[in-house]
Amino acid sequence: MSKAGNYDLTYSFTDRLGHLQSYAVTVSVLENQASIEVTNKSDKLYADGTWNPTDIKVTAKDVDGSTVPADSIQVTGVVDMSKAGDYQLTYSFTDRLGHSQSQAVTVTVLENQASIEVKNNGEKLFARGTWNPADIEVTAKDVAGSDVEADKIQVTGAVDMSKAGNYDLTYSFMDSLGHLQSKTVTVTVLENQASIAATNKSGKLYAGGKWNPTNIEVTAKDVDGGNVEVKDIKIDGTVDMTSVGNNLLTYYFVDSLNHKHTDSVNIIVLKNQAEIKVNMDRESFRVGATWSAKDNLISAIDVDGSDVDLKNVQVESTVN
Repeated sequence: MSKAGNYDLTYSFTDRLGHLQSYAVTVSVLENQASIEVTNKSDKLYADGTWNPTDIKVTAKDVDGSTVPADSIQVTGVVDMSKAGDYQLTYSFTDRLGHSQSQAVTVTVLENQASIEVKNNGEKLFARGTWNPADIEVTAKDVAGSDVEADKIQVTGAVDMSKAGNYDLTYSFMDSLGHLQSKTVTVTVLENQASIAATNKSGKLYAGGKWNPTNIEVTAKDVDGGNVEVKDIKIDGTVDMTSVGNNLLTYYFVDSLNHKHTDSVNIIVLKNQAEIKVNMDRESFRVGATWSAKDNLISAIDVDGSDVDLKNVQVESTVN
């Protein structure tokens, strides 16, 4: 019974009369068609994805070539979609002759390379400056390791450059398995410390006097709080010490964000009230008379209108 074929059998005996009695029969052994064929029709599988058992096509025939019902076919082995690996599944059934028919198939689960990486390549940012979204470097890979196109990457969040703060931006995309891949980066906007302050420490100024520019104390800070060099501070305006009036001086500089900062001071030049009053511009005396130059003084007034002690008035005389 090891192979199909027609086999002739002859049955015989010699009877009592010495005659041979015989009968021939043919025994047919049919081909045993019992078989099982297993084909894996799954697409590429990646960890964290979904495997459909119906992607394994099983064709099973019994000894007579009839189809074996699906519920008579057993499966041993499992496919773990949580991690990459090769998983063997064995499909089997017992045919009508009591023989086990089986075939194994390997289901391969590939590594899931879906990822997104976000790197902030920007320099320090200060309020009222400019942030360039291109400073955020985004690298995104799909499950097979292929690059994700930029237009498929979404961004949520915003950077408010009008004020200091920490701003979270989330970059994300949906991979080919329908899973959301995302990464968050924080963009820090620092306080803008740029400022200029001008303080007038000149004291009272009077026409005809002198003004010292160093009496204007100027403090200037750049956006990061660093001192601005004196050579970078400019001045608009002049002080006219020849006449009474207000003289506006504006001190300014341009910070590292290219913004102009100004502060102004008003230099007041007061009326100069300095004068000497005498009894008369010209006096006549006879030779031999007694005369004192100070007797002709009425008063002396300083620049601010205050009286000068007459003893502090110097006299130069040509009278002998």
